[in-house]
Amino acid sequence: MRVWKAKNRERANELARESHARNKWKHVEQLRYKRFEKLYGINRDQYNLIYQKQSGKCLICSEIPKTERLFHIDHDHKTQIVRGLLCSRCNGALGWFEKNEEKIFKYLKR
Repeated sequence: MRVWKAKNRERANELARESHARNKWKHVEQLRYKRFEKLYGINRDQYNLIYQKQSGKCLICSEIPKTERLFHIDHDHKTQIVRGLLCSRCNGALGWFEKNEEKIFKYLKR
């Protein structure tokens, strides 16, 4: 292996970079699911079940994000109960509405 690496230094470096990039994403995925378990009490299998039930679509707008990583776990902030998976746009909008609930109801009562 050392002889090959010495003769093919550029290719060896390229392969090392590719391997590092692949392993980096595996590590990121592991951390992601550990965070889900810590914050929301759901493991990888439970997350995947929710994802399958929603057919890979946002629970509110029914759009399919470009990658599954773009889903946010929607949960009740008081009880921490998971409601479903949302795209970034719907998650942000819902968060804003929850923080400004009084303003919204005041506007709708006009």
